[in-house]
Amino acid sequence: MQTITDITFNNNIYSQVRHWVVVLYQIDGVALVIPLSNIDLLTYMQPFDEIPGCQNHITTNNHKTFTLFAYSENIATWFWNNNVIPENLDEIIIFCPFADEKDYWRKWTRRYTQKIKNVITYDAFEREALIFGMKYIDDLRLHFKNNGDILNILEDNYTRMCLALSNSFGRAANRQ
Repeated sequence: MQTITDITFNNNIYSQVRHWVVVLYQIDGVALVIPLSNIDLLTYMQPFDEIPGCQNHITTNNHKTFTLFAYSENIATWFWNNNVIPENLDEIIIFCPFADEKDYWRKWTRRYTQKIKNVITYDAFEREALIFGMKYIDDLRLHFKNNGDILNILEDNYTRMCLALSNSFGRAANRQ
């Protein structure tokens, strides 16, 4: 089973764009397994398993803008230790272990509402990453309009994301 630490960033495509997507999942102790059956479609994400490395990456690449998917405990540690959100960090999506924790994290992060866009549970991570990825690829089409090879790869990934998302919704509907 593959999980967040197994994501392989496609440096050939996504390093060329101004907006980068990172995912932070540092575990100190027993880890939640976040299964990713469509990991090959998440190559637009740069995974980090330590808070300082992720913070350093964002601050040293200040010519880029970022979206951060972060585990709830990691973002809490980030704020407690630093309480600074870099200016180039445009958007934060928090994933937490359980549905009943979503309200807590929404209230806790209320002071950062300009940056924190969503709080999701870990079991919705892949689905939300696919939805985000589709929007992200849609935005990148214009950037790569003159590069047919990369545009074809992005179009193929977009189609595969649509199918994966459709399957995900189908499984969810069957569980009801």
